[in-house]
Parts: sequence; structure tokens; C-alpha cells
Amino acid sequence: MGRLVLATTGEPLTAAALEYCLKASGYRYNPASLKNALRQSAHIAPLVDGRWTHPVGDEAEHRLLREIRVVPPSRPWEWPALRDALARRFRESLTKREARLRVPMRPCRPGLDWGSQPTLWS
Repeated sequence: MGRLVLATTGEPLTAAALEYCLKASGYRYNPASLKNALRQSAHIAPLVDGRWTHPVGDEAEHRLLREIRVVPPSRPWEWPALRDALARRFRESLTKREARLRVPMRPCRPGLDWGSQPTLWS
């Protein structure tokens, strides 16, 4: 599934960004399994900046469709619409992720201070 994210977005992504897209799409897995799958893939390559990339272009898409049955072989015309819909969904997820990363976290003090911290019941 990580390969599908990389292929449809058409841009290199970090493992954390891939993980966010997958989870936002409802795909559940062990994060360590994703990293192992990225390392073991014959089609996904690491970049020196920590991002992962997938080949783009017609040949790469044909290979993807042969190896991952995203659409039935008898209906290849459905791929462009599905690819574009997935690209939109994953880009929306990446935009949300970037927005969340820009919001500064609220400072918190170490330890528990029961007097000043809000609780589930307050």
C-alpha cells in the first residue's frame, strides 16, 4: 500500500508521511512492518534525505498494475480515475499533516499536578 501512495502522489515522502496517509485512509498495520516493506521493495528506493521514492511514468504504472491488482485486468480504463482520486485523498492527508505539524504544542510540565490540570470530569 505504501507503494500505491508513492506512485499516486508522484513525490518522495518520509516514512512518517506515508504512515499518516495510510492511517488516514483506514489502513492498519505495524509501523515497523512499513519500514521493512519499504526497505525490501524492489520498486521503492530510499533517498539520502530520508524520503522514499517510486518511479513515475507509464512503464512504472503498468508494472504497478501488473503486480498490484488495484483494478481488474479486464477494466484498465478505471485506473486513471482511481489514481487521480487516490492522489487527491493522499494530498489532502499530507496537507492536514503539514497543518498539524505547524501548530505548536502546548507546553506541559513534567509530572502530575492534579490541582491545575483539566481532567475528563472538568
